[in-house]
Amino acid sequence: VAENFSSAGGGGAGAKVNVSQARSIAFYPNGTFSDTARSGFSGPDVTGLVDGGSRGTVVKRGNLLTFHYDNNNTWTAPYELFSNGLKLDGQIYLKQ
Repeated sequence: VAENFSSAGGGGAGAKVNVSQARSIAFYPNGTFSDTARSGFSGPDVTGLVDGGSRGTVVKRGNLLTFHYDNNNTWTAPYELFSNGLKLDGQIYLKQ
């Protein structure tokens, strides 16, 4: 799971816009994966929540992982393994 939070805007707390995002990638022994994300935002006059997800197969070559999504999209990213997670394309994912 990787999580991000940002806040932008000036003035008082009511003038700020806050955005948060959590992405979870699960790897399975048969070479498949699931990739889900949830984003939320809030501001003076608006709030929202967006969910999404995909599945597919993953291929490892050297220090690269190539994700072949079921919707025909492909994403290749460098990775590093650590005892408590994975650094994927510069983003830290903590093991759950």
